Amino acid sequence: MISKSINMMVFVKKKNNEHYVFLYNDKSHAEILETLGRFVSNPELSLTLCDAVELYQKIREQIRHAH
Repeated sequence: MISKSINMMVFVKKKNNEHYVFLYNDKSHAEILETLGRFVSNPELSLTLCDAVELYQKIREQIRHAH
């Protein structure tokens, strides 16, 4: 059975009032990593490498618990 569910993760950087919303499915690990990498390397955003690691771990955990 193919999972068609879409997951959502919201991350808010209160200090800079930035909101990040990620929509993903069970098979989008590579795309999530790529997006997080682009956001971390963008000097106009305040997302840090530590933020990205934390987000990715939470996303992986959410996918794992969905099964």
